[in-house]
Amino acid sequence: MGSTRVSYFGSKATSGLCQPIIAMMPPHDTYIETHLGGGAIMKRKPPALHNIGIDLDPQPLVDFECDYPVQRINGCAHQFLTEYEYQGSELIYSDPPYLRRTRYCRISSYLQTMANQGYNPLVAIQLALSGQLYADAGE
Repeated sequence: MGSTRVSYFGSKATSGLCQPIIAMMPPHDTYIETHLGGGAIMKRKPPALHNIGIDLDPQPLVDFECDYPVQRINGCAHQFLTEYEYQGSELIYSDPPYLRRTRYCRISSYLQTMANQGYNPLVAIQLALSGQLYADAGE
């Protein structure tokens, strides 16, 4: 049945952040959510033509339920975002787990966490994509 995960600090579902985040999303044909976890944003936003959820931990993908089709990818978000063939109408929502050293509680509910160096490729990908976005807007 549904996910057995309980609420946790940082959950968009319990913090009231889902709708404000969704309201800021521009129109898109493909929605990519990295670090899917409980998928609070994906479950609450209107579907795109193509929806992709990525998580390194296979269990959230198994537990994930949504009212519309979602391609589930068990793998590294960095690798997926680097290899994906962008068409120009994608929206990427990337909210990786907080660095362990920044958490109030040092015990992690995540099976996969990132060290500081794990954020560097993600930031580099985001900067490259935003640079491309701004370059395209200037044409």
